[in-house]
Amino acid sequence: QNTQYNKENHQIDMKPFIQNSEPLSKATKVVIETTEGEHIFSLDEIDTLLLKFSHKGKPLREDGPVYVLKKDGSNINTPIKFVTAFRVE
Repeated sequence: QNTQYNKENHQIDMKPFIQNSEPLSKATKVVIETTEGEHIFSLDEIDTLLLKFSHKGKPLREDGPVYVLKKDGSNINTPIKFVTAFRVE
């Protein structure tokens, strides 16, 4: 599903979230910082990512505050969790 906001699943497209931060024109990647390490995606790849901020209407308190999911569902069982920051470089 390619909608900006999916209310039923409590997730949003990552691309508008990053674009809203107005990255510098020389930026080429997004670094997702977690308590377990970093995950790096090119700016072209962010259109394939979703931010999930709740499950069954409840905030992701224990391992959130958001999960990063791939739109193709390939990491549905192993989302990126424990996100602490996003860096655009």
